[in-house]
Amino acid sequence: MTDPYCWPGTDCLANKLGLRDAAALRDAEFRLVSIRDVQAARTIIPGNYGLGHLQAFHRHLFGDLYKWAGQTRTVDISKPARFCHWRFIDDQVSTVLTGLSEDGFLLGLRREAFVESLAHYYGEHRVALSIYLCGQLYDAAHELHRLNPYEAPSPQVLFARFVGWARPCPPLPPAQSSP
Repeated sequence: MTDPYCWPGTDCLANKLGLRDAAALRDAEFRLVSIRDVQAARTIIPGNYGLGHLQAFHRHLFGDLYKWAGQTRTVDISKPARFCHWRFIDDQVSTVLTGLSEDGFLLGLRREAFVESLAHYYGEHRVALSIYLCGQLYDAAHELHRLNPYEAPSPQVLFARFVGWARPCPPLPPAQSSP
């Protein structure tokens, strides 16, 4: 099946810039999304951190490049394993976000409880892979900020803005040592 998101006969995403070289598109995407991210740092994208809000973030970040930015995809993709059949993405995202909301977005948990809860979401819901990817985002933002701390928000600010459940919370009390 031909990927409707790519230029015919290529693996390069069809884009508003008309770029047909995947490497050139990656470079343009990095530059444009970086600018949009700085803009997002200076404003609030309204929402309740549900599917529609995540789509608004996606549209804000990628809308200059892709006409489908902010929309749920209409074909299966795999990189390298299938994430979720496209017809179930809305339901799966809603299920994960509802569970995270009921679990307080995993805020305030000690490390062991956080890892256990994270493993549950990662193992029980394929869409929970996004949680793992958010961790990767944080690591990448940290590395970018380390290389050039003056051109972007701090990793904490970027992570908190992009991942809605990373709202500031009071510090945890010191761990009790066992006798």
